[in-house]
Amino acid sequence: MSLKKLWKKPAKQNRQLPRPDCPASSALETSHSQPHLGLAVFVSGCLIILASTIPAQAQSNADQARAAKAVVAVARFANDFTGDPLDPHSIPDALGCGVIIAANGRILTNRHLLGDPADNRYFVWLPAGETGAAQCHAAHLLAADPWTDLAVLNFTDIHRGLSGVVLAAGDRTLQTNESVTLYHDPRVIIDSGSATRDEGTAGDLNQAFPNSADRRFSLLADDCLYQFGGLIRIDTAETGYASGGAVIDAEGRLVGLTTGLVPELMTANHIAIPLNNTSVQVTDVVPNSPADLAGIGFADVITMIDRRVAEDANQVLSIIGGRRAGTTLDLEITRGALNQLPVETLNLQIELSKRWIESRRGRFSSRPRPDLQGLQIDFYTAIPNFGAVAGAVDPDGCVVASAVVIDSPAWQAGLRPRQFISHVAGLRVNSPRRFWSAVNNAAGPVVPLVITGDPSGEPVTISLDKGGQ
Repeated sequence: MSLKKLWKKPAKQNRQLPRPDCPASSALETSHSQPHLGLAVFVSGCLIILASTIPAQAQSNADQARAAKAVVAVARFANDFTGDPLDPHSIPDALGCGVIIAANGRILTNRHLLGDPADNRYFVWLPAGETGAAQCHAAHLLAADPWTDLAVLNFTDIHRGLSGVVLAAGDRTLQTNESVTLYHDPRVIIDSGSATRDEGTAGDLNQAFPNSADRRFSLLADDCLYQFGGLIRIDTAETGYASGGAVIDAEGRLVGLTTGLVPELMTANHIAIPLNNTSVQVTDVVPNSPADLAGIGFADVITMIDRRVAEDANQVLSIIGGRRAGTTLDLEITRGALNQLPVETLNLQIELSKRWIESRRGRFSSRPRPDLQGLQIDFYTAIPNFGAVAGAVDPDGCVVASAVVIDSPAWQAGLRPRQFISHVAGLRVNSPRRFWSAVNNAAGPVVPLVITGDPSGEPVTISLDKGGQ
């Protein structure tokens, strides 16, 4: 397929050719939640979709060859597009790259490339096979996380002989001036059947977004982990704008994805999302948040986090934001030094929860969320403006009704969003997992739920039919 033909604009169409990876604007307004600690600034996010499921094995030459063949082109077309994506006149709404991470056809790419999954279709071009030309396949979205700007696509056409890239180990981090290889450029993949290869070196390993006043073109801002830093600048001879390209270390392992998310940073280099990933004073603690319940107080100084020295606030927030809700975080704090009191050092373990954030880009999963007769639940902090109702939280543990379908059995029984549930069938529940375990193990067809935080001050019991979950 000729690249020139693919990008030829027919006279009857009035569509602007997008820069690779630049999605069309959308009025979509969505919300999602993220893990949080409960300090002055709540943050979250995690690389759940990687989970270090593929071991990194040092077979440098072979793994470099695998990496070159694992980079694909990813195109997004609106559902109302009536043409054929393979037609020479077809122009996608967004074009970028992705990386095959498993032989079953799973592809890691950037969330911002994909727009609203309800309104779009996706296609991938695989590197050239025996035919010598890129092969196009329809793909569907499996999961997407705007906080880390990562997503996983899957294509179900014939994909015999695929070989996913080797992922770096979970504790692998790039070093400044370390040599890397980039495979990218979706237009070249479509035209020639193989990605562009560039050699570069890792520069700034903690690049953050520009200040809001300087963000003229960025596709996201405060709903992404990298507002706190952590982006990698890759110095190469050519500037790169395409998202989803592979950053490969000297041993052939995937250590990052290129991104065109922040054009302001890309004056003479590539910017990449990493795939691993001084004292800090606490200025505020939200009542009944995980931090409060663990014993963190005002003016405490965080000296160690996750067995690493706490260097600055952005680093601490980035580490917290990279952990999954429900996991435990180790903190070492110093208390008393700033208040001229006897100094003591405390080691604390905090179970992270979630917070609600507003986002233009929605979280998506192909698996529907479970519900009990129209009731959906989440971590107790995962509601808008949690601080306003934090005083009503049962400090011994609870979950929250994150959504209740109007006129469902749960609604008719009196359940409403933002109500806190402390017990299911007599068992204390403080996470979604424990809630559903108690529901599934409850004896009999009816499940009693204890609602706390009622204005009367007394717990209320509501029973739901277990068979509707």
